[in-house]
Amino acid sequence: ANFGPGPSHHASLAHMWNDWNGAYYNATFPRLLVRFEDVIFFPKETARRVCSCVGGKLFTPKEHDGLFHYVIDSAKVGVGHGPGLKRNGLIDAWIKYGKPLKIQMKESDLKFAAEVLNQKIMSSFNWDMPPIP
Repeated sequence: ANFGPGPSHHASLAHMWNDWNGAYYNATFPRLLVRFEDVIFFPKETARRVCSCVGGKLFTPKEHDGLFHYVIDSAKVGVGHGPGLKRNGLIDAWIKYGKPLKIQMKESDLKFAAEVLNQKIMSSFNWDMPPIP
């Protein structure tokens, strides 16, 4: 991986995840970490919190009546992003990411993840480890 002054080497993808996210999580400079699932499932509240965090205010053209403009279509347009029917919009994302995830991992992989992934970062984002059978 190359996310610093030069290439870095990691024992596994889980170790790289720890290093990458830990660099931001433990940073001493101001930073903003936003969970993807919050953008998908709670876009208005997430946008309001992000704006507030950076000293702004959420503004929509219809703010006077409390409406929030949801972009339903895919944000990706043009031929470089594949066929339109294969892109994900808001509804597609709700369907795709709103279903409980069926974890199909070997027991040894689940144990490895439980041992290696930084539990402090995981819990701060309200992410649970899948149960080990």
